[in-house]
Amino acid sequence: MASRILYLILLSSSSLCKKILEYKFNNNFGQIFYDYSENNLHAVNGESSLVDIYDTKPTDRGAFFAKDQENRIKLPPNNFTTTNFYISPTFSIILWVMVGNSYDYVIFYRYNESKDYKIKIKRGMLNNCIWTRFKYKSFDTDPLLGPDDSFLSGKWELLILTFENGIGSMYVNGILKISYKCPLDFIEEETFYYTYLGSFDGTKSVEGFIWYLAIFDNVVILKNYYGNEYSPGNCLTSKCPNSCDPSIVEDGQMNCISENFDSFENAEFEYCPNDCEYGCSKNNCLNCDLSLKSCEIASDQNICLCLLNEILSDKKCTCPDKNYLYLCECLSCHPDCATCEQENKCLECIDNNSSPHTIEGCKCNDGYYFEPLSESTSCNPCHEECSKCEEALICLTCKDNNASPTDTQGCKCNDGFYSLNLTTPFSCLSCHEECKICDQQNHCLICIDENSNPHEYQGCQCNDNYYKSLDNKCIPCIENCLKCDNSISCLQCYPPYHGDFCDFCHSSCITCSGPSYYECIQCSQYNLDGVCVEDCPLGFIKSSNTCENINLSSPTIKFTFTSVGDYFEDSISLLKAYKITETAPFSAYLRGVYFPGQGSLKVELINQMMLSSTFTFSLWINPQYYSSCIIDKFSNNSTQFKVFIINYKIITQIQTDNIYQVESYISVNTNYWNHILISVNKKVISLTINKIYTNQTSFSDTVFIDSLSSDFFIGSDNDIKNTYIGFIYIIESFTYIPNIEFLTTNFCDNCDLCPADGICIPLCMIYEYLYNTIKCENCPETCPIGCKSNNQCNLCADPTCISCPSLNELTCYECMAGYEVANSTCRTCKKGEYYEKDSKICKECLEGCLACISEFICTECIENSRLLDNKCKCDQGYFLTQKCERKIFIAKISITEDNIITLLFSEEPNKILIPKNIQIFIDKKSIDFTLNILTSSSYTIIPNLPNTYTENSILTLSIYKNLTSIYNSLISNETISIHLFLTEESKAKRDEEKKVENAKKVAKLGSVASITATLGLSFLTLDFTSFFYFLNGAEIFYTTILFNIDLNLILSKFLLSLKVPDYIPNIYKNAVDINKGRQMNLKLQDFGFETNLIILNSGVHITVLTIIIAIFIIIKFLSSFKCLEKTLEKPLSMFKYGIFLRFWLQTYYELLIVTTFGLKYNNWENTTQIANGIICIIVLMAQVLGLYIFTYTLLKRLFAKSEEEIEALEAKYNTFFGEFDRNGIFNKFFYALYLLRRTVLVLTFHFSKDKGLQLAISVSFSFIISFYVASVRMFKTKTANFYHFTNEMTTAVFFSVVLGDLLYEKDKMSEKAAMVCIYLIIVAWILSIFCSLMGNLATVIEKIKTCIMKKRRIQNQEECVTVHERDINGRTKETIGLD
Repeated sequence: MASRILYLILLSSSSLCKKILEYKFNNNFGQIFYDYSENNLHAVNGESSLVDIYDTKPTDRGAFFAKDQENRIKLPPNNFTTTNFYISPTFSIILWVMVGNSYDYVIFYRYNESKDYKIKIKRGMLNNCIWTRFKYKSFDTDPLLGPDDSFLSGKWELLILTFENGIGSMYVNGILKISYKCPLDFIEEETFYYTYLGSFDGTKSVEGFIWYLAIFDNVVILKNYYGNEYSPGNCLTSKCPNSCDPSIVEDGQMNCISENFDSFENAEFEYCPNDCEYGCSKNNCLNCDLSLKSCEIASDQNICLCLLNEILSDKKCTCPDKNYLYLCECLSCHPDCATCEQENKCLECIDNNSSPHTIEGCKCNDGYYFEPLSESTSCNPCHEECSKCEEALICLTCKDNNASPTDTQGCKCNDGFYSLNLTTPFSCLSCHEECKICDQQNHCLICIDENSNPHEYQGCQCNDNYYKSLDNKCIPCIENCLKCDNSISCLQCYPPYHGDFCDFCHSSCITCSGPSYYECIQCSQYNLDGVCVEDCPLGFIKSSNTCENINLSSPTIKFTFTSVGDYFEDSISLLKAYKITETAPFSAYLRGVYFPGQGSLKVELINQMMLSSTFTFSLWINPQYYSSCIIDKFSNNSTQFKVFIINYKIITQIQTDNIYQVESYISVNTNYWNHILISVNKKVISLTINKIYTNQTSFSDTVFIDSLSSDFFIGSDNDIKNTYIGFIYIIESFTYIPNIEFLTTNFCDNCDLCPADGICIPLCMIYEYLYNTIKCENCPETCPIGCKSNNQCNLCADPTCISCPSLNELTCYECMAGYEVANSTCRTCKKGEYYEKDSKICKECLEGCLACISEFICTECIENSRLLDNKCKCDQGYFLTQKCERKIFIAKISITEDNIITLLFSEEPNKILIPKNIQIFIDKKSIDFTLNILTSSSYTIIPNLPNTYTENSILTLSIYKNLTSIYNSLISNETISIHLFLTEESKAKRDEEKKVENAKKVAKLGSVASITATLGLSFLTLDFTSFFYFLNGAEIFYTTILFNIDLNLILSKFLLSLKVPDYIPNIYKNAVDINKGRQMNLKLQDFGFETNLIILNSGVHITVLTIIIAIFIIIKFLSSFKCLEKTLEKPLSMFKYGIFLRFWLQTYYELLIVTTFGLKYNNWENTTQIANGIICIIVLMAQVLGLYIFTYTLLKRLFAKSEEEIEALEAKYNTFFGEFDRNGIFNKFFYALYLLRRTVLVLTFHFSKDKGLQLAISVSFSFIISFYVASVRMFKTKTANFYHFTNEMTTAVFFSVVLGDLLYEKDKMSEKAAMVCIYLIIVAWILSIFCSLMGNLATVIEKIKTCIMKKRRIQNQEECVTVHERDINGRTKETIGLD
């Protein structure tokens, strides 16, 4: 199932082309048939393009398969195209063939390796019928035969096999011959399929021609390939029959093909030339002997059809530069080649300075060397001295015969020769006779004698330890001699020798002035005051094997003991004096360090010399016992230097070749501060106590040399005995003998002698502290080993510090447990840290821990995490960085050429998406879309594309922010954008929609113009018949939408815009809830009837009726006033019958549609539906009543005899008779036809599904009415007769066009027919306006004439009265006169 889904996803994003493959055998021939679908699925002639044993024969009518032969064409995979191809679940196979009447061999056959899948097409010879078989897994149609004579021989036939939704259909010349239903979901799943035209596996091939083969991944449109009978004006071969049926459609045009079945003749029934190996086109032999074995016919000539990357040149396929032809494919030459015939065999080289190599590629000419020869400048010139080379500077041979290649650059002259320029032959000249190698004639570089070296000016000279004899030979000096002039004495010895006979120096010397160790001149390591040492002591630097003193004005070592901790550090050389025991000695505030006689300090010097041959120690001590050791420098199991007290006397001991010591003759003071200064100046040691010089001792001929590694003890000797009791304030060491005045002073504040700063060292005991710089006070009892003040035992400035380098500054080395040193101060661990006892530092808790007590135990977790097994774990859907951050999963989209979007999630969402979870915008405007699920993490989206989108439009998709995955990851809030494709379908749809909009505008404009003109002109005469005529005609047009046909969209929207009722407001539209109605079919919805509710669908008619009744009531009320009674008599009489009958007549058709469909869809389920049904029944009864009244009146009029009865009837029902001439019995049936037509159409809406019946009825009625009007001429006016005749004829033509297009297209109405229909409706508009204008003008003119005649009659009457009065007056006068 997953593989099928994947296949469908891939299929949805396939290429633009719907063709899978396409072959044109009429035009393309040879060993290879080109795939014109541009998918490179090329077929081969026969079984292989390399042999011709099974080849078909090329003709100008396509590939010919001979009778009883194994001719075949093999589709991919084959030896040329190894790629397989797959047929989609929906496909079409198209073949144009002309076969003979031989045995029914195979035309097309496709099968898989397991043979459980087959598609086979054959011709049944016995019955001249089409034959096919489809087998897929367990489903097998077995052979299926079409009707007899469904596949004739000797004529061209179009075979189309389609498969869609499991239904297979076999068409011959566009007529369905075979159909079958596969119950399985068809999909090609295996990886290897075989496809043949003709024979396969030893079978015989069909006899005949194949002109064309194509396979599509959809169901094709028949008219793109098939035409009916056609008399040729277009012939695809050089000669065609007079007519053909079927005709082949190419590029939208119908064509014929020659039906000559003789493959040895051309299409003109002429034999091919004798030299034609195969078929011919006219006199052109179809022999494809060109390079690629695939040809096309062009202008009756064979040209090479270039596949893959070949280039057509001079009617041949050639490869581009640096390529050669192999098996119809251009392959790359060797990179060195400009042209080649084989991969490694060059014909021409890219570089002009190279030539083809006999084995592979190219080689550079002499004087040039190559890097890869793939450029025109690859062969670079050799070094100018080379005749041949392989690198730029390295020669293989040289231009001069007396020269040889060097390893680095160019050439050099051979031994005994020199040259300044080796670019020409014979440039190497002879050297001096003593020279082996020279650069000038007399200037040697290397000498012939191995014990000599080149002389500065000429020839050679003897080396050191040699002298030149009289015969110019180099003779050795005595042993260890550097320079000599004879063989018995030396002028200069080699180090470490000295003297005329080169005696040995001390082992430590390189050069010396004598045999002793302190007589060294030059040392192998470092010279320290004439003594060779391994390393320089402290205070010295190494400079050219010499120790150079850099501390001539300051101490080298300085222990001030102003810190607290396990060790004390000197502030100059950073030596560390560690406590040997944990408790003692210990710091004393302002008094240095106190030794209680139970411990000492030790300085380890490893590979480090502490003292030079000249040094000074300066000490401030306050001893509390008369005998003890102060310092002891110990190395190699012996003491080198030692200072100790015996019976209050200072004794200093030093060891060189012997042990020497000096003793003071004055005593030191106990419980008092004493300054001791010991100086050693090479061979003299001196002692000064409290600025009093006491004694000195000289050494023998030796000097003090310190050891490279030693231990320096303070407060005891090396075996930790004779320990010191008391204070030591400072110990300093110098590399020189300082002036004591710079170290001490007698100008002190409260003492006789003090350090040079003039501040006395307090004399307080260890259990005391100096109070107010004046007196000593006892420490508190809580302070076991001294104190800093009466309230602070800890000497460090920070109370929590237990080891500090300074007692007065906030600096610390080590803190109490629970505190760590941070920036030299003590601090407690912060939240998120724990204290590690071993390292004594605060360490960060594990990531995710807000608080912890150790590295592995968390006690509090950060947000969005929980405690699990003493560790903090992020909640599901979160990942750990510095905090638990929400995991994000993403969505990606891809788009097909049809703008179908595939939405893929990186994690499966925790719920199935619905459209409201997604927003889609195109060019920042929201659009609707259809969402379909593919898998749990993928969807397809079909957007409803707006008309305004372009190829530059961007679709943006956003997903609601709170969407989570099944792993509780949160969807990314980034919007996703992708460019839309502007497809041909979209362009066509857009063009169609533009035409629709234009059609709607024209319809509305025409309707408004017609209504305005006819209604306005009617007001001139108060005769509204022309307006009613327009409404009747428009009604017939726009109800065409309800017919059982698929109108063209342009015409459909045009007709909908003609609906006159839509221009009148519906005052009842809010009287009922539309949701209470039942939805009707799509056609009725398109017509404007969304539901079956009559109040909404006929609200306009009810609105008009309401207005008519209101006017009637008003007129009735006003007529009750005597002053208005006579004036309103005529309008009142019109309302009595005329207006209501006219309303019934005009609304009959639409109300009949509304009521019948309203009842049809009524379900009587709720109050609204019940009320709707009752109203529909009432209205329908009113319509039936109207029919009854009309029928009764018409019959009564037909049988009326007296003029009075006729006049009374016509006056009462003037609506039915007023428009017609009273003479003639057949003049009164117009409205009968009017009503019958509409009634019949409504009945067909309900009871007929035939697509042509309603059109036929409409055409028939239009012709009947038009002929009825033309023959009877029943209307009183000529314009009315003319209008109805021309309007009905126009209507008949309208419906005839629709009917004819339906019969021709058999699908959907064409745009061309739709435009003809629109033009016919426009003609009907023009007729309506014209006839209304002419009719109303004639009426106006007639009324004017009547008025004029009336005035004339009145004038004549007045004149007659006047004359008559005159006559009476005259006669009266005459009578009077007579009297």
